[in-house]
Amino acid sequence: SGPRRPELLASAIGRLDRAMQLDPRLSASHLGLTFLLQYQGRHADAVTAGRRCLELAPSDAECRMFLAFALVFNGQVDEAAGLAERAMALSPLAPGYMHTQHGVVLWATGKLDEAVQAQQRCLQQTPRFVVCRIRRMLALAELGRIDEAQADLAMLRAAGVGDRLLETQAFGAFAASAA
Repeated sequence: SGPRRPELLASAIGRLDRAMQLDPRLSASHLGLTFLLQYQGRHADAVTAGRRCLELAPSDAECRMFLAFALVFNGQVDEAAGLAERAMALSPLAPGYMHTQHGVVLWATGKLDEAVQAQQRCLQQTPRFVVCRIRRMLALAELGRIDEAQADLAMLRAAGVGDRLLETQAFGAFAASAA
């Protein structure tokens, strides 16, 4: 929570490193590291941390999903798809963030309709989760469902989302799909 600054990420990674020194078998530390490294754009390192998490906790759905998400951004989409499907099977009441990550994996495998459904499940659980709305909008635009994508864009703008994330990533992709 709070402002996202690079020094805070470095501090959090340092704390996770310390936790892993104290107990290298604690999968939660590796899960957190997977997330933070992914957020930093260190995709190969995130995959390594995610694999360690899964090694320590092979039935942990979150380890599977965070690894799958990191694999997508590391270009290993086929492996990601299997991990994500298993993660969802292990989580009959998956939280919103798992639905949005699953949606990204589905999108990466070309299953756009299913990606929209996953983002919709995320929004049903967490209606103000902006990332779900942006990802839903992008998948809708890629499907050619421009009116629905524009409605999502209007909702994002009405909610005050107009930062660089929306402008460069979301709106740019939307405009390209609409052309």
